[in-house]
Amino acid sequence: MPRSRQNTYSKSYGAALVIMACAGLAVLGASCFSTRDAVPPTTVGDAPELPLTVWDVLYNMTLAVGNRQPVTYEELFTANFLFKPDPSDSAEVEKNFPGAYANWNYNIETGVMEHILDPVRCKFARLEFFYENEVIVDFTDTTYILQEDYSLLLQHEVPAGYSGRARFFFRKDVDGYWYIERWVDYLNEEQVPSWGRLKGETRARM
Repeated sequence: MPRSRQNTYSKSYGAALVIMACAGLAVLGASCFSTRDAVPPTTVGDAPELPLTVWDVLYNMTLAVGNRQPVTYEELFTANFLFKPDPSDSAEVEKNFPGAYANWNYNIETGVMEHILDPVRCKFARLEFFYENEVIVDFTDTTYILQEDYSLLLQHEVPAGYSGRARFFFRKDVDGYWYIERWVDYLNEEQVPSWGRLKGETRARM
């Protein structure tokens, strides 16, 4: 074979190998990064979602806590909101702070969380719901009851963790958006400090 044709053949062959290799990588990449079913977000963004579903409300709660935004937190609840702690938390906290959970309404809830999330005191906050353990207790067109396991991490003077189980009673308002009307808190199996206990102790010390 003449040298000129041999060089041309070598170049063509080399180019073909490069093209084949790139095609192979593209196929491999497509298999490695194939699409999958959507899952609840695991990172906290900057803007709350319109609460068109109850899960939007929970996402906005993680956003409000993670970004330490009391204003966003205030928008999660109905005006007639009520909170009920786990009976064990109520008994323990009220031994030292009688009335810590009395008449727990919207103003108490938002005021306590504003105090907890105050950036002057709170250097870090993260809330997580474990949707794999979620229980849909009941629902209608305008009401929804969800039971969610949660984990709350905070750093004030020192880091601290809280976990438990919350039963949220949602209501769809006339504006078409969902809000939390009632929250019943429960200890988890490990009996570690709950968010409900933190709220009661915080209110007593404010």
